[in-house]
Amino acid sequence: MGPILTINCGSSSVRVACFEADIQWRAHFSGIGSTAAQLTIARAGELKTTEPSHAADHRQALEALFAALPPVALAAIGHRVVHGGAAFVAPTLVEPSIEERLRDFAAMAPLHQAANLIGIEAARARWPHCPQVACFDTAFHASLPKAAAMMALPRDFFTAGVRRFGFHGLSIASILAALAGEGVDIGRERIVVAHLGAGASMTAIQSGRSVETSMGFSTVSGLPMATRSGDIDPGAVLHLLRAGRSADEVEDLLYRQSGLLGLSGLTGDMAELLASHDGRAQEAVAVFCRTGRRWLAGLAGLLGGLDRVVFTGGIGENAPRVRMAMCDGLAFMGVELDATRNAASAAVISHPGAPVLVEVRTADEEGEIAREIRALMAATR
Repeated sequence: MGPILTINCGSSSVRVACFEADIQWRAHFSGIGSTAAQLTIARAGELKTTEPSHAADHRQALEALFAALPPVALAAIGHRVVHGGAAFVAPTLVEPSIEERLRDFAAMAPLHQAANLIGIEAARARWPHCPQVACFDTAFHASLPKAAAMMALPRDFFTAGVRRFGFHGLSIASILAALAGEGVDIGRERIVVAHLGAGASMTAIQSGRSVETSMGFSTVSGLPMATRSGDIDPGAVLHLLRAGRSADEVEDLLYRQSGLLGLSGLTGDMAELLASHDGRAQEAVAVFCRTGRRWLAGLAGLLGGLDRVVFTGGIGENAPRVRMAMCDGLAFMGVELDATRNAASAAVISHPGAPVLVEVRTADEEGEIAREIRALMAATR
């Protein structure tokens, strides 16, 4: 088939890529709405270029990216969509009725879902006759055992769709595809993938399938994140509501004012926190790492042991101190980092001879979207 364009709209950035046998083009618009916005373009065989830019919103960022795209006759356009609920567990050809159903999930992913749908609208306006396909972060976790998907609420809620979904699925799938491509028998290994970035989650994988994950019904649960709270006592939410906060105010608090930003009172950027000597910054880092270590140990217990841990995402790939702190004290279960390798962010950072292989890998969500679209198109020919 011909070239595939992928669009990955984040909360404040957009990544676009074009894939074909002899063409690979990637561009990243970061800092949407800020004075530090940048447009980065990388074409196969050329040096990567980065230049200052400006976009007030995702639509303007997409226009800039589309304008930079070389002339190409697209076969399909693929979109990362964060939440697909229980209904969408595979790549899906987008039609207006599908878009409306996806809009219903916006409250469970308020930082992402609306942006994902803007990407679909902008691509349709630019290429009105090109097939568009939604690829879902939640789809990878459709294999969650029922005991992992259920919450301890009356069973009728589960039937009505109030359940744990899991996210970062495209990132995790791309890691597993890379491992399989290197000859790793992912069906035999017990793996934890730690996707640590502005959004953060950990997922346990057994027989190549998701069996437990830190995120649940929404993208606010699990580990603390840049501005998201992660897991908190539901009683605290009730307390805030009874104290007079509106539901919208509580949502804004949990999604945009909490996490590393809320803990430090300074910033949600992990790199800035690690460089800071402010005690509040160090406390925020400590909470993040302690929660990550607790999840890592818990997932290992659920798996009955570990064979491999993979760190990915902006923090997972670039913060040796965070990786070391999350693995500290876990030598009893085979997780032991080599300080020199870890400091250098080597591909393998575990101590030679350690029972558990610990790696640092770059996820490729755009490449995974392209793979899923090729598979879908091949199956529907």
